[in-house]
Amino acid sequence: MHIAFVESNAVGLGAPAAAKRAGHQVTYIGSQSFAALIGGLDTVRQPAYTDRVIEIDSTLDEEALYQTLLKLKREEGLAAVLTPLDFTAAVVARVARRLELPGTNPDAVALAQDKAACRQRLAENGIRSVGFAVVEDIAAARREAERLGYPLIAKPNRGCASIDAAKIRKPEDFEPYFATLDQDLGMPSGVERVLSRGETLIEQFAEGPMFSAEVAAGGGEHKVMTMTWRKRCTDDPFVELGSVVPAPVSERTATELGEYALSVVRCLGLDVGIFHVEVIYGPKGPVLVEVNPRIMGGNVPIAFRLATDVDPFSLLVDIHLTGKLPNAAKTVRAVRGAVTRSIAPAHVHIVREDLAPDWTQPFRPQLAYWNARFAPGQSVPRTDATFCPNHFQLVKNTSLEASLFAEWVIGITAKETGLPLRQSGEDYYGL
Repeated sequence: MHIAFVESNAVGLGAPAAAKRAGHQVTYIGSQSFAALIGGLDTVRQPAYTDRVIEIDSTLDEEALYQTLLKLKREEGLAAVLTPLDFTAAVVARVARRLELPGTNPDAVALAQDKAACRQRLAENGIRSVGFAVVEDIAAARREAERLGYPLIAKPNRGCASIDAAKIRKPEDFEPYFATLDQDLGMPSGVERVLSRGETLIEQFAEGPMFSAEVAAGGGEHKVMTMTWRKRCTDDPFVELGSVVPAPVSERTATELGEYALSVVRCLGLDVGIFHVEVIYGPKGPVLVEVNPRIMGGNVPIAFRLATDVDPFSLLVDIHLTGKLPNAAKTVRAVRGAVTRSIAPAHVHIVREDLAPDWTQPFRPQLAYWNARFAPGQSVPRTDATFCPNHFQLVKNTSLEASLFAEWVIGITAKETGLPLRQSGEDYYGL
């Protein structure tokens, strides 16, 4: 069958790769606006990913994307169109609907990506959420903050990956926060175009450990495939350091988290695809962080596969080809614990000049993947967002063992390299 993929990031290329392995014909529609996310469009010209790449000026231009895909459908047949990328999820959902192909309800995607509208819908349906307001300037932010109470979270109403997100502890914190919104993000132009930097959401800060539910949907069915615990930095919770699959919590807690995530997905009308629902387990129970109307991002798909022996991208392809939930999505479960962990310096630092060539030997044989390169005298930048170039993945019999072993690896890495690495708060204990 012929499948079109619209844009991707590096990890999301697992989707066209899965389609190719299954014997499908794959066309990739991309633009220079997002090409940097995959290291350039030449990356997807490899036969392992695609049969063909079509470049257009902007994949965010709905009419241009529609006409490109309509031509493919008329001339060659087209069974599905999808994207693993948050920034193009809305336009792809609208185009799939126009082409009468299986896909996520475009109204639900729009609702999920508008954080304020999403929280309003949850409140109207009696689903636990936090107080919030949308503001456009410092004066309005301070006024609403008095009503909501400190501390607060400030972030773009339309955003992702903790970009431009900050914890606001007092009124004076708003001035430097709004100043950062005028700074260049240094990100691909497509990303900057989608972010709503002129519309800021402020919301009550939810205390507690963070989790994500990986929810598959199709044919009127919804299934929480796994619960994931999110490793966050002890001194800056917006820096996510990794993920553990399955979440190292009791069956009771995992069920409660999963049922809450399902209530959110159903309330918003997310009906076809795999969705990533982020939740804080607060003093009163689960509360929404945000809903991502696309498959899990970062290196979570790798941890998912290591823990379950199931490729989530294969499931995604099957769902979009049929509009139904495949049996593999209904029966998937974790058979071991898996972790993905970033190696994230707290500030710019120089690697020790006497770094031994075999310094990774104590742990390297026990890892599934190691994607990090440190050389003596190398300057390593500060990590202050979700994106991090240096990371590793591992498996153990249980998720608790895997999580703690990952922190041992971080300890050895910090000692041997001399880098001031960010620490993870193992805040799942007792749940």
